[in-house]
Amino acid sequence: MPRTNTNSQPETRRAAIYARVSDKSQAEDDKTSIAEQLSDMEAHCEERGYAITARYQEVGRGWSKSRPEFQRMLADAAAGCFDTIVCWKSDRLSRGMYPAAALMEVVEAHRIGLEAVMDAIDMKTFGLMAAIGKIELDNFRERASMGKRGTAKQGRIPVSNVPDGYRIAEDRTPEVDEERAEVIRRIFRHYVEDGLGAPAIAAALADDGVPTARPGASWHATQINRILRNEAYRGTWWYGKARHTATDAGTSVHAQPRERWIGCPSRRSWTRGRGNGRGCCASGG
Repeated sequence: MPRTNTNSQPETRRAAIYARVSDKSQAEDDKTSIAEQLSDMEAHCEERGYAITARYQEVGRGWSKSRPEFQRMLADAAAGCFDTIVCWKSDRLSRGMYPAAALMEVVEAHRIGLEAVMDAIDMKTFGLMAAIGKIELDNFRERASMGKRGTAKQGRIPVSNVPDGYRIAEDRTPEVDEERAEVIRRIFRHYVEDGLGAPAIAAALADDGVPTARPGASWHATQINRILRNEAYRGTWWYGKARHTATDAGTSVHAQPRERWIGCPSRRSWTRGRGNGRGCCASGG
């Protein structure tokens, strides 16, 4: 509960400041970065004579409830650790109904103030604003998804990650990365010519000190099986195999029917391996 002032002197208001960005690139480079938000909020508190008693900062989506620092702030608010929550802008606190509802429940029950540096927060309309923000965000994601599908239909890669053995050319078409392709070819040779299973292939690569695509990671059977089953090694990288939908509980993944997949052929061919469809053996053709 908020403290009760038993003295004649006005009590200094205790403030918690909360900073959030959506992704790691914003954390350092964007004009609304964590550092910029903190600086503006500190100045805001200093102007009003607030004592900053808690700081929370994180990278995470505003619609998600899976924000550890946001949840910790709510718990501290309920414990009476501060009197006011200060954010840089109201959408830093919430872009969805769940976090908005959770926040309002705590601040109303414990008489916690809410302030934003860049805009005014009206508690009566905050929930509605958060819901509208979520709708706008969903619309943005839908437009972005349509743009990516359009890029894929042109044979260009609309994302930043491609399967091991490939790289993205300057025109964003997929091409074989010869250095990593040698590792992929070895995997398929072990499978096709030597008759080795995934565990044995992983062990052979590890014994020879062959690096994985991710520095410091180890080879394991699951990883080998993914490579053997990946249709990208037949010469076509597929976009749209799954659809990711943002919800208040997080991100849900829905497999898409094959007719919605979009193929991006690579510049090099990868010849077929065993006839059971489990994988394709890469060649230099």
